[in-house]
Amino acid sequence: IKTAWGGHSLYKQFRSPSSGLPTDEALSREWEEAKNRVTQNNERHGRQDPLPTLESIKEAYGNSYRQMLNDVEATRKDYQQRFPELDGKVFEISGFVWFQGFNDMFGDGVPQQYRQNLVNLIRDIRRDLNSPNLPIVIGALGQNGSQPARDAMLIIQQAQLAMNDVAEFQGNVKAIRTDELVDKAAEELFPDWEQQVEAWKKVGSDRPYHYLGSAIWFNRIGNAMGRAMLELLELQSPN
Repeated sequence: IKTAWGGHSLYKQFRSPSSGLPTDEALSREWEEAKNRVTQNNERHGRQDPLPTLESIKEAYGNSYRQMLNDVEATRKDYQQRFPELDGKVFEISGFVWFQGFNDMFGDGVPQQYRQNLVNLIRDIRRDLNSPNLPIVIGALGQNGSQPARDAMLIIQQAQLAMNDVAEFQGNVKAIRTDELVDKAAEELFPDWEQQVEAWKKVGSDRPYHYLGSAIWFNRIGNAMGRAMLELLELQSPN
């Protein structure tokens, strides 16, 4: 069940219940910034859009997490109608894949909160899906490719890979590196792609934040995450 919305962070939209809300100070600061944006936009364009409320600011936190659960529940209820070939089959959620992180690189103190937010997400998704040992695979942030990750990207990458060392996640959570799977041909060509458009079309189609739009890189990532999930499922299967 694909439940993914681009440009969303674990700090905000995918924030799970155990992470609670940010501090009152952070929320108040965000509220003031939001009101200023609307006010300036109204003045610039002659509009009369209402100013955001503090409650509307709070409601955005965890919205995508809640929507994800709603989508899963909707599929659970009518999967046989959506897919007639599954009529009579038992619905089972056998694993969860998490491939996200870029938007958590931005914001004062946001990257530093990623590790605990991810621990909370894993615990909460298992509780809310009633699957305490649900196998979870994490694709660690890897847009750095062949270059060492730095700054906020390094913080998040390390936070994701640290899930491999959490005692309660042993044998049921696995984070994999995606930078080591980089498509080097696309990586080498990207800086001068505008001078080599035809050659670039054969290897990439996007910026580094989207893994250069490389089909090779994405396929390697998908294959690695699939293999990791099979490993976890094998560990959980009865002997």
